[in-house]
Amino acid sequence: MNIKFLDKSGGFSMAVVYFVAEGVFHIKFIRLYTYSALISNSLGFLFMLYQFIVGAESLYIIKYGPVLTGCTYVLVSLWGILFLRKTEEFKQEFHFWSEHNASKEIQNRIKQHINSVTVYVILNIVLAFTAGTSLILPNKDEIHYHYFIKKLSELDTIPRGINETCYYFYKINFVLMFPIMTVNSNRLLYFSRKFNFQVKLLVERIETMAKDYNVNDPNLFYNVRYQNDVKQKLKIFIRRQAYIAQYVAKMNKFLAPFIIMFAISATLLGISVLLLLVTATIYYNKYQLILCGAIYISTLFCAIEATETVEMESVEIYNALLAQPWYSWNNANRKTFIIFLKNCEKPIQITKFSDIFYFNYDWGISVFKKVYSLGSVFFNLRQYIDK
Repeated sequence: MNIKFLDKSGGFSMAVVYFVAEGVFHIKFIRLYTYSALISNSLGFLFMLYQFIVGAESLYIIKYGPVLTGCTYVLVSLWGILFLRKTEEFKQEFHFWSEHNASKEIQNRIKQHINSVTVYVILNIVLAFTAGTSLILPNKDEIHYHYFIKKLSELDTIPRGINETCYYFYKINFVLMFPIMTVNSNRLLYFSRKFNFQVKLLVERIETMAKDYNVNDPNLFYNVRYQNDVKQKLKIFIRRQAYIAQYVAKMNKFLAPFIIMFAISATLLGISVLLLLVTATIYYNKYQLILCGAIYISTLFCAIEATETVEMESVEIYNALLAQPWYSWNNANRKTFIIFLKNCEKPIQITKFSDIFYFNYDWGISVFKKVYSLGSVFFNLRQYIDK
């Protein structure tokens, strides 16, 4: 399989988004680092979890919950980056219609969309680095929310040099993990836009299928050339819609384990942000709180919007069909038309495992509700935190 670092498709390549979401991890050094990060973070998480369970006090969940629950999202993100390789194969295998064959209006809309997505991804990465940096800056209270640093400070048997090396390695790793947490959302954004553009091209062809004919001509019904033209176009459109839907279903089947883990870890990460709210006036400053909340909402919105855009655009296939002059078609074409309508009744839904695990706006709202429902418990515990 020929894998490139950049997606080169002319003006519609989304090169920056592809490089950030996929291409950079084809570089051997970066991929090796990602493997080492998965191993080291897994071991570190298990160490923290063990120490947390064995020696935790009753209110440690308030102090160290944000970092510990955030670690689960990091591990899921690293796992997805390394082992969800078939998404790249789908990109190589999928037969894309060229955006260059679309009208100038559609081409301009796609380019504007690509530009806005590129700017968003760049800003989101900058935000991730900034949020991560804000949490590792020297702070006398850092042992109160970095459980690893707390346990490290208690290990008097370790030589000072090794202790300091582990300390700074942890901090550097902590910063790098923040942009890592955005990668899979950016990957969903990239692939969803690719499918979205393909659906957009299909919709345009459906809308213009009768542009060369006067649909108000009553004799058009008896025009053999027109009826054959409609017949051929309907067959092409049905096959194309089915091809896209089947490919999305294939991706959903492969992504199912990741969808479940991502949904659970995203909820845990929401609880983590809530815990930041609980402890903000004690150990965190307002800038840390704002940055961490912003990167969480931005990353969650990225994944949700990526799936919603494909579904909303696929609905336009159904609407475009209804707007066609089907009344001028013969009975055979009308039967094909009805079959096509039936096929398009159910929108194309990417990253859907079930009604529960589906990254749409309803799921996003349910995550916020679950997080908010825990708020009263944590805020009641707030007064018992020992400063």
